[in-house]
Amino acid sequence: MTKGDATITVVIAARDAGTTITEAVRSALGEPEVVQCVVVDDASTDETRASAVALAAVDPRVEVLGRAARGGPSVARNDGLGIARGARVCFLDGDDVLAPGGLGALAGALAATRGAVGAIGRFRAVDDTGADVDVGTWAAAQLRPVIRRHGRLIESPGGLTPEALVTRLVSPPPGAWLLDVGAVRAVGGFFEGARRSEDLELLVRLAAAGTIAVVERDVLAYRRHGAQRSAAHARRRWGRGHALWAMLRAAPGARATLALAHGMAAYHLELCATRWHDRSLRVRAMGVRNLAVAVVLAGAGLLAAALPRRMPPPLAPAAVD
Repeated sequence: MTKGDATITVVIAARDAGTTITEAVRSALGEPEVVQCVVVDDASTDETRASAVALAAVDPRVEVLGRAARGGPSVARNDGLGIARGARVCFLDGDDVLAPGGLGALAGALAATRGAVGAIGRFRAVDDTGADVDVGTWAAAQLRPVIRRHGRLIESPGGLTPEALVTRLVSPPPGAWLLDVGAVRAVGGFFEGARRSEDLELLVRLAAAGTIAVVERDVLAYRRHGAQRSAAHARRRWGRGHALWAMLRAAPGARATLALAHGMAAYHLELCATRWHDRSLRVRAMGVRNLAVAVVLAGAGLLAAALPRRMPPPLAPAAVD
């Protein structure tokens, strides 16, 4: 790995993160591989932009982009990606914190893995005070790739393939990823039409283009609180459905589309199998719903496989004056 290949841009898309943005930026600047930290203020109504500008005044690695109108995480992250100068990019949320040495570990795995387009590590969930938060099986399963075969989950022989990513619908947040800038731009960056799960949708497209390396260590402190987008359960379900359809349309060919649909259905079939044996009628009814969703997803895969591919166009670097 050459010195140029080791350079990293951290893109922080932030909206109303005035109380946390300084800590997020400083965690990025503390990593020796970081040559650029782009803060994209997504039309915040608080002091987010002012705090970022103050940081830029004392460290030239910090660059601030301001959006006049709210675009959402995908648009803001793509804005930052457009001016990235590093060979690698990390998309850090404005309320999360990078663990010391984490980016270096990810960069090492990315460089050492043949055909890798990205590397991901573990995260530690914390509350507003920095104390650990229990996130159930997510913490244990986030890097364990599995697929469903003959009615049971088995280790994915291909690692974090697109099918494996959707079989569990579990992956670390984007702050725990380090991606090859050229690869992200080639697949079109974040899908700006996604209403939810835009991070998983991008990771699935990247996994179809190359290998996703895994680092078995914490690289991110991920803040959990009630105001974040992922806590809006009803909107998350509808938004995830839209993202799953986008994944099917962007899979490279009919066979890849069907494998992806198989993984999506497997997620709900596994829930159905677990819930069907519960004593609660309400939980068993949820299992029946999971079975219906699995059938719908299998049908969606057949439909998507027959339709033309719908890949986002490649994302060109922004022109520099």
